[in-house]
Amino acid sequence: MAVRLWLVCGMALAGVALAAMRYAAPAPPPPEVSTSLHVRWEAPEGETRSLSGSGTLALVARPGGALAVMPRAEITGAGSWVLDSMVQRMEGSPPAFSLEGKKPGWRAEAPAQGGSYEVRCATTAVFTLPGTWARRGRPHSVTTLQRLFVCVPISSRELRRGFLRGYWIGEYPAGVPVPSSFVAVPREAAKAHVSRHLRLGEFTSPPSEGHPDAWPRYAPFHYALVDKIEALNDSLRRRSIAARAVHCYSGFRSPGYNRSVGGAPASQHLTGLAMDFIIDDDGDGRMDELTGDGVVNIDDARLVGEIARELDASGRVVPGGIGIYGLRDPNDPRHPTDANLHIDIRGRSVRWARYYPDRARHDRWQDWPW
Repeated sequence: MAVRLWLVCGMALAGVALAAMRYAAPAPPPPEVSTSLHVRWEAPEGETRSLSGSGTLALVARPGGALAVMPRAEITGAGSWVLDSMVQRMEGSPPAFSLEGKKPGWRAEAPAQGGSYEVRCATTAVFTLPGTWARRGRPHSVTTLQRLFVCVPISSRELRRGFLRGYWIGEYPAGVPVPSSFVAVPREAAKAHVSRHLRLGEFTSPPSEGHPDAWPRYAPFHYALVDKIEALNDSLRRRSIAARAVHCYSGFRSPGYNRSVGGAPASQHLTGLAMDFIIDDDGDGRMDELTGDGVVNIDDARLVGEIARELDASGRVVPGGIGIYGLRDPNDPRHPTDANLHIDIRGRSVRWARYYPDRARHDRWQDWPW
């Protein structure tokens, strides 16, 4: 009888020990939650556009135009965790937005007044571990925040003696049309994606000499230029010429900044219709060698220019100017040559090629056959 009692007690103690070990066992790693936004809106030109991404996004909308936001969440590494609830909240910059929740998305109207407005999407997911009262009592919550900047163009009628809302744009030269509108770019929106590869800040101008680098900056913006650059990215990838997107370094130029860099007096950059860029897959800040001759020069730019010319001829993009440049720096023997390109959407085809023996002298060049 005593032996049996001891056996029963031993088994009970073993069970208690196993249960204690189970309760004391560390919880498995919590799941991860990643969010993305899918947005559809009316652009200033009247067409409906869409944009998706997991980072900060920016769009340029028609004043009062329709806007639809679809937040999406993806859960990875859940393991034995169970999703108990998920709440998604949209908050706009009051009183500019009145977001109406119609799950699984939200709808709104873009503000009627020009400016840049921030919309925040907060997603909170609550998970629990089933199986024990101890684990059920320790829920785990994950909150992610994604930002969307809605930019409504500001009429150039607000320009006063070269200033737009306190920011120095400059006086436009005679014969150069003043852009009809400008987009405000806050500092925190400069790295926001306006397309798969392009960021809003790439379309702004550095400040003119003698004027502070104030924010927000203001710049004209054209989706036709965005579409043309992205189409060029696709063409370069299909031909295995570039694995990464082109590196855009000069979009809009204010009149003062354009003069400081020796730009043409009637440059397409003044109206935000142009972009200068290089192919820089290796990230060294210079044009890559593309032709296989081991030298970076104007021939590498010409290879890309030919693809841009075919793109213009295809009718898929707004035609415009294509310029190729070869540069030489006599003060840097390590990088004696360089190259870059220009494209724009002026509406008619123009081609040119220039070689600059001294990159510091904007007024001296040789025309190059192309």
